[in-house]
Amino acid sequence: MKPQRNVRRIASVAIAVVALWAAGPRAARADDTTPAASPVKIGFVDSGKIFDQYEGAKDAQRTLERESKDWEAKAQKMKDSLQTSADELESQRLMLSQDTLKRREDDVAALKKTYEDYVSSIWGDSGKLSQRNQELTKPIIDKVNAILHTIAEQDGYTLVLDAAGGTIVYASPAIDLTDRVLAELNKEGETGKETPKK
Repeated sequence: MKPQRNVRRIASVAIAVVALWAAGPRAARADDTTPAASPVKIGFVDSGKIFDQYEGAKDAQRTLERESKDWEAKAQKMKDSLQTSADELESQRLMLSQDTLKRREDDVAALKKTYEDYVSSIWGDSGKLSQRNQELTKPIIDKVNAILHTIAEQDGYTLVLDAAGGTIVYASPAIDLTDRVLAELNKEGETGKETPKK
């Protein structure tokens, strides 16, 4: 088993806003007996563009890459140790007693299992890389969701889709909310910055 060399792009995490249902100001309520007066209003965002251009997402990606490099370095060190032990065993195999040979083989097998367990714990389906990816992405998703809910409620959008999923064949640029979301994210980033100390 080998560790994945390429760090998953943080933007690949399914963004929670792919299908955002927001009750617009004129949307029908469950207790209404008359249909809504206005037609359905649909907008879309491109989450890929948001993750590519939002500085907060870039920071999260850099953090994930840095931590992944540390994990890869540790995995490589364990692999090298395993290879050295296995090579030494093979070169000395004919000179070892049965008891010593068995003990050395067990040692190599233990090193191999430790290495494989570590690789699985980091790069497995529910490994540390996946968990860390989600941890770093969640605050960004929460911000995007909050911004989209606000836009949807203010402008009466009934449905907001995510173009990054590839399911939108055509949409007018007039209903693309991506730049509005990026502007709000960047505005939050500017207000969150500390004043430089003199």
